[in-house]
Amino acid sequence: MDITQEQLKKLFGDVKEVAMIMERVPHNAGGAGFGITTSGEACFVGKNYIENNDLQEGDFFTARVAPNVGHHKTSTPYKVVGKVSRLEGFDPFAEEPSPKVQQATLEDRIMDLMRDEEHSYPHRVGELASKLTTDTASVQLALQRMHNAGEIWEAKIERKGTQTKASYVLWALDDEWFALDYE
Repeated sequence: MDITQEQLKKLFGDVKEVAMIMERVPHNAGGAGFGITTSGEACFVGKNYIENNDLQEGDFFTARVAPNVGHHKTSTPYKVVGKVSRLEGFDPFAEEPSPKVQQATLEDRIMDLMRDEEHSYPHRVGELASKLTTDTASVQLALQRMHNAGEIWEAKIERKGTQTKASYVLWALDDEWFALDYE
């Protein structure tokens, strides 16, 4: 005799297959136990399913489950009704390592901007800060670190020879950016 889907639904309600962990097999339950689905719902696991699949506390498995009936459905919403398969090496709680996102440093952003052909010329601090939409103090510190590391050129421009501080400073990736072409 073949059982139709309608008959199954009438007998068991909405049957679905879920992954779960065998939470406990109490000594006073006659060999039956309880699982927890990956969505956190309790599930009754009958003795025959536990014995036939050698399920132990802590084992992961998939099973066909249906809504529980009677007074048990409030504390244990599901019951196993068929097809139990152990899941070896399965851990639904293990997080997949996400690719590490590395945020570009201000120094990287300055280099990327100045490598762009449209911006390959000496810049003042304020101009760089404006293009990078950040404050001038942060850009100044980043440029100084880059200059100390030998990654960028600095040209101090003075109006008078008696000045103790430059009128302004230009920053460039190449010293040739400071040379004028007279061809």
